This record gives sequence, C-alpha cells and structure tokens, in this order.
Amino acid sequence: SQENNPDSKSQIVSQIRAALNKAKANQVAVRTTDNFIGSSMIFCNPENNDGWVLIGPIIPGTTPAKRQHYRLHRSTHEDAFRAMYDTFERLWDPPDLKSFHEGFEQASRRRV
Repeated sequence: SQENNPDSKSQIVSQIRAALNKAKANQVAVRTTDNFIGSSMIFCNPENNDGWVLIGPIIPGTTPAKRQHYRLHRSTHEDAFRAMYDTFERLWDPPDLKSFHEGFEQASRRRV
C-alpha cells in the first residue's frame, strides 16, 4: 500500500515536518522552498574552518539509500566549499524577474 511505502508523499511530508520541528526545538536555522532544487546540501559550521558540506543529487524516483553524497571540508577544499555556500545562499534571494523578462523579450525579438 502507498501508506506503507517509506517514500510515499504522506510519509515524506511527515518526515519533513518532524525534522523541521526537531530543528526548531534545537534552535537550528532551517530554510524551505516549494521549488525543486535538484540537490541536497547540508552545511555544518559554514563560517568556521572546521565547516563542511554534505552534497548529493536528488534524482526523482530514487530512494535516499541509493543516492551518493559527498562531503567537502572547508579546511581542505576552501574554493569548492565557498562556491557551494555562495550558491546555496543565492537560492534564497528573490528572483530578478525584471532581468528575466528583459532577457526573454530580447531573445524573442531575435527570432525570425
């Protein structure tokens, strides 16, 4: 049955709620979005030299047990770590819709 499937939508929603509640209870900052990001990024102490990021692709239809994740330590991969963190931070910026629409209009005018 769908309810017994650990990857069913209701189970996933329940797990997300439980994780968010646990994070809030422990005063851990959590950001959520309704958009599909396509990767999982978990940062620990990003501003400290002992910081690290656990990153992995999220491929629809795969289970967490089948996904590969990679850990980058800030102390040994400073440039890659900083690039990941800067990208992660930009996910939460509001989209620049004016630039998007201007670019779309320019591309549309080039069509014959």
